[in-house]
Formats: sequence, C-alpha cells, structure tokens
Amino acid sequence: MSSLKDAVLWLRPDDAAGVSPLAERLAQDQRVVTLAASSTDVRALAAVSPDLGQFVLIGQSSGAEAALALARAAGEACAALILIAPVLAPLPPAEAAPDMPILLLLGTDDARVPPSAAAALCAALPRAHPILIYGAGHVLDCDRVEAVAAVMRDFIARRDKFIVRDASDLLYP
Repeated sequence: MSSLKDAVLWLRPDDAAGVSPLAERLAQDQRVVTLAASSTDVRALAAVSPDLGQFVLIGQSSGAEAALALARAAGEACAALILIAPVLAPLPPAEAAPDMPILLLLGTDDARVPPSAAAALCAALPRAHPILIYGAGHVLDCDRVEAVAAVMRDFIARRDKFIVRDASDLLYP
C-alpha cells in the first residue's frame, strides 16, 4: 500500500465516462481517488481528505478550474498540482495561482488546448513545469498512457525537485 504522501486526488471532467486508463496505471504506484469536478464541494472533500492526508491534486480538462480552487482552499494538505490539458477561460491572474509545484501537461495534437497555450498558462501559473506529450490530443489520459504516467510519477515523487531535463532532450518517448 502507498504511503499517505503518495495519495492522488483526481478531478475528472463531469462528462468523462468510465475509469481513465491513466488512473488505473497510476493506481499501481499511488493511492488514487477520482471525483467528478463538480462534486468538489466542502462535503466531498471532507469525506475523502482525512483518509488522504497530504495529497497531489490532478485537474483534467474542464476539471482544471475546480482543481485550482481546491488547491488554494486545501492549503498545505495539497502538496502539488497536476493540470492535464487544462481548460481555463479566462485565465486566472498570476497572483491567484496556488503556491506549490505545478505540472502542466499538454498534447502536441490537442486542438482544444493547443501547445501554443503553454506560454499564457505558465504566465498565469508561475510555478508550472510545462511538458508537451508528443502524439497526444486532448485526451492525454487515453492517448499516451505510459508516457503521461511516467512523467506524472516522476513529478509526484520529486515535486519541488522535479526537473524537465536531466540527460536527454527526449522526454518520455
């Protein structure tokens, strides 16, 4: 069983069907709790947070806005934030960004949140580490499961010590 520091709370879009293959893959290494983004009111968080302890929060697509709000509200209980193809309109002001490590995952073939959005997203989220996942569209959790899982596991393990480039220009092929 994973330690409490490895707990992951994943806010999926309300229209997401079934269990994400990526969530299943992460559940091999971390304790993963998934919730619909609209269910993240105080009661839903109170129901799961005592069991989670400190957690990493994931906001996917339209769940990104709820994840940002929850990351700010959770305080130190939320150790880091991962945003997968985040749909944020309008972008929040940089001073409203949560003060924690943020992993920003974008697919190179995403028409809804194109890679060109990375600069604006990073301006709004100053602590974000942007990563482009080659050959992935908006549904990164299905398009490139192993590649996305590898970078997410690395980020979850390292958080503040996460580095984008270690020894190679090719990341998570």
